[in-house]
Order: sequence, then C-alpha cells, then structure tokens
Amino acid sequence: MPVDILNWDVKIYDRGNEIPTDNVFLDIPNNYAVFAYSSIPFALLTTLDRPNFTDYDITLDYAAGPHSRAVI
Repeated sequence: MPVDILNWDVKIYDRGNEIPTDNVFLDIPNNYAVFAYSSIPFALLTTLDRPNFTDYDITLDYAAGPHSRAVI
C-alpha cells in the first residue's frame, strides 16, 4: 500500500553526538508518496557547524495514500 508522508524530522550525528541544525530542507520525489515495497531517493540540505558527519536519522509520519504507480 502506498503512503503519503505527512511530516518528517531529521537528526544528524557526529560520532554519536547530535549536531545542531537549522532550516533543514528535505526533498523527496513523487510529491512525498512512497510506493509499497520500494525505496526512494532523497536530498537533504542544511547548514552544519562542521564539514563532516557520521550518521543521520530520518523519522517519517505517514498515512495510507490513494496513489497508484504510473505505468510507462
């Protein structure tokens, strides 16, 4: 069953310590819809106080959606 992403939260870590972020932009294709048994690419844009990080966690709130996969 496809789902619609309603809200999201991103946390970025460096060696287990959360890095403060502000104005996080998350871009997900397909109008924030995820089809069953699939994965989707995403782009994350934010400003960090350092050039590197070691891990991230994205939490999504979602609900069943009425979308169907387009056949090309």
